[in-house]
Amino acid sequence: MTTVEQILEQALALSVADRLALIEKLDLSIPAEGSHPEVENTGSAEFATPELAAKWNDEVERRLGAYDRGEVQAIDADVVLAELRARLATKMAEKRAS
Repeated sequence: MTTVEQILEQALALSVADRLALIEKLDLSIPAEGSHPEVENTGSAEFATPELAAKWNDEVERRLGAYDRGEVQAIDADVVLAELRARLATKMAEKRAS
């Protein structure tokens, strides 16, 4: 078993809250694109096909337009992440209980 596999096994034994904290700390430890030789700097998102890239661009424009017209409101990222973490914790607890 490799070191990574051993660490993963230990991490999976942690509580959901501890795993979420670990995920956050690992995420923060990853350097930004271009600041480290192991991190590839693509400059933009890559898509499987040009058609998919065009569709995603259309979707981004649609969402920005809706925001600019006041049809939707922005939600603070910290609020969204907290809600997602709570939902994930609930799902994981339900899964363990079943």
